[in-house]
Amino acid sequence: MELTRRNIFDEIIGKGVSVYESAILTCFSFDPLYFIQYFLPKLNSINVTNIVVLIDELQYDQACEEYIRYRESSGRNIQLNFSPVRMRPSFRGVFHPKIVFLVGPKQCTALIGSGNLTYGGMTYNNEVWNAFSANDPNAVEAPIIASVWKYLYALLDSGQNTIKEQLIWMSFYSESLKAIESIDNRSSGEFRFLVNTEKEGIGQQLINFIGENRVKDITIVSPFYDKDGYALEYLAENLHPEAFLCLGDEETGIWPMALEEDWMNIFEFRCIAGKDMDARTHAKIIQIHTDKNTYVLSGSPNATKAGLGFGQVKNDEASVLLIQNGYRDFIAEMGIMAGDPVKLPRKTGSKLQEVSSSNKEVTILSCELWNGDYLLSISNDLEDIDILRKDNTGYDCPPIHFEKLSCRESIKYEILSGAASFVIGRNGHPISNRILVLVDNNIRNYCPDKTMKQLSRLMDVSKKQDWDSNITQILSFVTFEEETPSSKVTSIRPRAASSSQTPQDTVIDRKDFAASPIENDAFRRNYKVLDYFFSFISSDDYGADEIEEYDASEIDTGNAVNEGRDGSLKKESRKSSSQKINELDQYLGRLGRYYDSLCKKFDQAQQPIFLDSKNAIQKTATSKAYSSCLIAIVLLLQLAKDNERDLDGIDDSHIHRRLLSLLGRFLLIFRDTSIDGEDYLSIRMREMKRNIFVYSLVLLGHFEWNRRYDEISRLLVLNLLDMYNNDSPSLSAALDSFEHNIERYFSPNIKSLEIIRGCIDVFTKNKPTIHEIYNVSFPAVIYKKRFGFLSCSGAVRTKTPNRDSLEYEITVVSPGFKDFEPVGFHNTKKIALFELQ
Repeated sequence: MELTRRNIFDEIIGKGVSVYESAILTCFSFDPLYFIQYFLPKLNSINVTNIVVLIDELQYDQACEEYIRYRESSGRNIQLNFSPVRMRPSFRGVFHPKIVFLVGPKQCTALIGSGNLTYGGMTYNNEVWNAFSANDPNAVEAPIIASVWKYLYALLDSGQNTIKEQLIWMSFYSESLKAIESIDNRSSGEFRFLVNTEKEGIGQQLINFIGENRVKDITIVSPFYDKDGYALEYLAENLHPEAFLCLGDEETGIWPMALEEDWMNIFEFRCIAGKDMDARTHAKIIQIHTDKNTYVLSGSPNATKAGLGFGQVKNDEASVLLIQNGYRDFIAEMGIMAGDPVKLPRKTGSKLQEVSSSNKEVTILSCELWNGDYLLSISNDLEDIDILRKDNTGYDCPPIHFEKLSCRESIKYEILSGAASFVIGRNGHPISNRILVLVDNNIRNYCPDKTMKQLSRLMDVSKKQDWDSNITQILSFVTFEEETPSSKVTSIRPRAASSSQTPQDTVIDRKDFAASPIENDAFRRNYKVLDYFFSFISSDDYGADEIEEYDASEIDTGNAVNEGRDGSLKKESRKSSSQKINELDQYLGRLGRYYDSLCKKFDQAQQPIFLDSKNAIQKTATSKAYSSCLIAIVLLLQLAKDNERDLDGIDDSHIHRRLLSLLGRFLLIFRDTSIDGEDYLSIRMREMKRNIFVYSLVLLGHFEWNRRYDEISRLLVLNLLDMYNNDSPSLSAALDSFEHNIERYFSPNIKSLEIIRGCIDVFTKNKPTIHEIYNVSFPAVIYKKRFGFLSCSGAVRTKTPNRDSLEYEITVVSPGFKDFEPVGFHNTKKIALFELQ
């Protein structure tokens, strides 16, 4: 075993090698400014982005206020890209373990020591750390890794959904952790991982390991001792050492001032001395020599009753016990020597600063924004209170009043919108601690999924350029294929086909979503791409919204940027509209081929076509179906927006034609999907459905409808409206949004807009009516449940009557048919006619 003196911060960061992706950090004291400005960026620089930090509850409260003051003074919009967790002690003491647990695809490392997440704890103080690394379950140090992981997992598994998801990521994306976590042993050769438990504290476990061995001497290094020396007396009574040396920091140590006189001759108290020991010594070590072995306990527990777990009140602590045959003075090898004697009683050094909670009526345990709702956990029910919010810049938002607030409350996003942190108050005065809100989407941006990380880096580079920078690469991350049943939404509208003809889908709820985060990563990537392109169409100030910066050197940036001689990324000249549409066509072609695969049987059916289940096209839309289509529409809108300002722009008919083909096919397949429920996917899908409707109409209102596309465009408007058939409130809200956005992006075409509004007026007032075919004047617009609105050019009587009284053959056109070509259908003698005039 090697003893080395190193800077623990440099040891964690290493030489910038990306070995790890996730980290769990635990501490008592937490310095938010040091962590956010220095420690966290260094972790991110070596690819560690999935980060959870466990902090003692009172220290969390103090750090939270410091963090808020920092945000207010900086004036920056700061998003939390790690998860701070307010830890309640398990045994009425304090939460005090110091662990750095690092997880990578091929390796895991656990450091158990004495340093807090402060500048002193990580860079300046004299601390002690035990480091263990393993990459497979057969490694000597693997059992310690497994024990630490199980300990941390048990602390967090019953907590917030965001944290549970981060834990799942750690195991899922690490082959080594998945293999190691199955080991059921706390020992690793000569090492043992010890924590305080309800039944037995660390100190008693140490005594049990020593057993009947005769103890020669005990040496303790600790910055804090009990005032009455209880822990020292307990060890002396049970181990009967021949010598008992207690070392501490002369300036800041807290010594047993009230130790009874009878014990004065048993213990020897000395200040710490030695080479390189000028800094504050915060290490905690108990070294015991017996007639056979050397025992060294090191980690977070001080030489106190609560630290070593000798009473009912115990701290949460983590330590490592080393048992080695024979005699070895590890403390001396660390450079820690006994200095001048300390005479008791003496004036104590500075005490730990405590945060009083005596004036708090309620404790906020946690709050997270999870799948569209704020999930709040508090210590007791309340009445007649206010939630006093601050946004991401630290500024106050208007208070929100609640008549009642239960211990576990789910609050709609709209109510607490913008809350980054808050306290509970009454009559304008805080009655609780402050809590930081964990936001699921912020944390999900730092998932260890390599694909998501690559996408984030690529977007970070492209965001500084233009919306079309690296567009081909970014769009390659979008997926179309059908999702698993757990991520689909059911259609609740009646269908012409029986239920047996369409696979039954299930609605995903919050529990399902939380239980299977990995399965949902694909459509999260779609959402990320969608939100990325939305950020451009919402503002002409490209790059206004910041994305967390990553090292862009690993990304092939395509033809959007070049590397200058000084290594900087230089933007090339803006692309022409023709270049942009050519790049966009690669995505539209891929999406089109996906739609074609869903329509293959219909497209290849022999005409005239029978309307039966064999040739049915309609499918229930999934989140990926909506997001992949909306991405295309948003890009076409941006292209049209740029084209209007481009002096050498292309003819708008090129964009118009692509919209008709894309949207017609989409509506033919997915038009008849209604979305029920208030779960996260339902909310997000309703939003995407409305945006498909609004932005499609905005685009159609911008183009000039030439004779070739006039008929198809009218049918497309009607089928867009039919997305909200029998849902008048949602249709009304979508139409209001359309009117609000008509002139937001570019100038509308007056004639086209007039036609659209005419179609809307007719649709909202009229319904298709049934007519005998021989009484209909063709061409006419007809309606079929499975296909929506169609243009029928004529009908002829079949020579031989077909099954089910199919006496006619009709020829129809739909925006969703391949290349807008007419298709022949068998039809009864009646038809649903829609009067446009």
